[in-house]
Amino acid sequence: SIKIPSSVTSIGSSAFYGTPWLTNLQNTSYGIATASDGQTRFVIDVPTDITDDELDMTNVKVIADYAFSSCSSLTNIEIPNSVTSIGDHAFSSCSALETVTFGANSQLESIGEGAFSDCDVLTSIEIPSSVTSIGGSAFYSCSALKTVTFGEDSKLESIGYSAFSNCSNLTSIEIPSSVTSIGKEAFHYCDALATVTFKDAGSVWVLNDFSKTEITISAHTPQELATYLTSNYYYYNYTWTKKQSA
Repeated sequence: SIKIPSSVTSIGSSAFYGTPWLTNLQNTSYGIATASDGQTRFVIDVPTDITDDELDMTNVKVIADYAFSSCSSLTNIEIPNSVTSIGDHAFSSCSALETVTFGANSQLESIGEGAFSDCDVLTSIEIPSSVTSIGGSAFYSCSALKTVTFGEDSKLESIGYSAFSNCSNLTSIEIPSSVTSIGKEAFHYCDALATVTFKDAGSVWVLNDFSKTEITISAHTPQELATYLTSNYYYYNYTWTKKQSA
C-alpha cells in the first residue's frame, strides 16, 4: 500500500505506472486516491470511459499528469476550490468536453503543459484569478474555443509557448496586467484572432498576422506598437518578457 501525504502539491507523469495496486487498491475510486489524512484526495488515473455522474471531485487537491487524458465520455467538469494544480495533459483529447468550470474561491495555481489540448468542443474558459502560470500548449488546438477570460485581479504571470496555438475560433483576448512573459507562438495560427488588449496599456491593440508569429502586432500605428513593446518588454529567445519596474 501507499500513503500520500496531504502536503503533496503535484504528482508527476507515470508516477505509478505499472503498479497493479492502482487498479485494485480499496481506497481509490475511479483512480482517485485518498491521502493519509483521510480527506485530501488526488486524481491519479481514471478509466477513459468514465462519465460525468461517476466522478466525485470532493476535496481533490491535485489532478495528476494525464489523469483524464482521452476520457471521451466526459462532457462537463467542475474543478473544486481545493485543487491547486492541474497536471500536464490532464484533460488532453477529451473529445466531448464542452464546459470546464472552477469554484468561486478557486485555489488553482498552475495549469500544466497540454492540460486541455485537443479538447475539440470546448467553447469557453474562465481562468481563475489565483492561477499564476499557463503551461505550454495548455489549450493547443481547442478548435471551438471562442472565449478566454481571466478572473478579476488575476495573478497570472506567464503564458507558455503555443498555449493557445491553433485555437482557430478565438477572436479576442485581454492579457492581464500581471503577465510578465508570453511564450513563443502562444497564439500561433489563431486565424480569427482580431484584437488583443494589454490591460495595462490603456488601449486595444489591433492585431495584424498575430496568428502566424508570436508578437507581430500593429497598433493604431507601427510606431505606437514599437514604443509600447520596447518600453515595457524585452525580447529574447522568441519570448517577450515584461521589464522589471525600477
